[in-house]
Amino acid sequence: GRIQLYARADQLGEKYGLFVVLPVYAILAILLVPVVRGRAEGMLQKLSLAIVGVVYFAFFLSHAGYLVNFPGGTGLVLLLASLVACNDVAAFVTGRLLGRRKLRPDLSPGKTLEGALGGLAATMLVAWGLQPILVPWYGLTHLLIVAAIVSVAGVVGDLALSTIKRDLGIKDWSDAIPGHGGVLDRTNSLILAAPLFFHYTRFFFL
Repeated sequence: GRIQLYARADQLGEKYGLFVVLPVYAILAILLVPVVRGRAEGMLQKLSLAIVGVVYFAFFLSHAGYLVNFPGGTGLVLLLASLVACNDVAAFVTGRLLGRRKLRPDLSPGKTLEGALGGLAATMLVAWGLQPILVPWYGLTHLLIVAAIVSVAGVVGDLALSTIKRDLGIKDWSDAIPGHGGVLDRTNSLILAAPLFFHYTRFFFL
């Protein structure tokens, strides 16, 4: 009982280590800032934004890199990146050609239901094509489920960041990439897809 519990905890520590611990201490450090500075006014908003930055942008996205530590990790990372890119491109092209019904016009006027469905279909097709090359040990049923998860997470992640941008009154996060916005504008679909893909793979295959 207790011995097995301690052994399990040791295994998790060896497997995940700082990956799990660092976000906790980062958030604790953020919470100490107003205490050290002795300021309370406006701190709720500032602390919330800082914690969102650590959890959503840093911790969520770091799951993509940590996939390398899994057996067949390089293939997993390439599969995730390929599926996210495919979903974005297919959704954009399908939406432009066939889009009629807006998905959430108040958040992202360019997103359409037809585009989302086109992205989902293309992502499943690409996952099936890449499976023998990148993840031959991934069963077809699990592969299609993962493709669907990545596709839906990509759309939701994009809309979530669009919500933040609307609240801030900006169109793009920056102008670092001419014509595309900033780095976050190109990776917003990956941010939510990465941890879901990571934990699905960990739960069923490790």
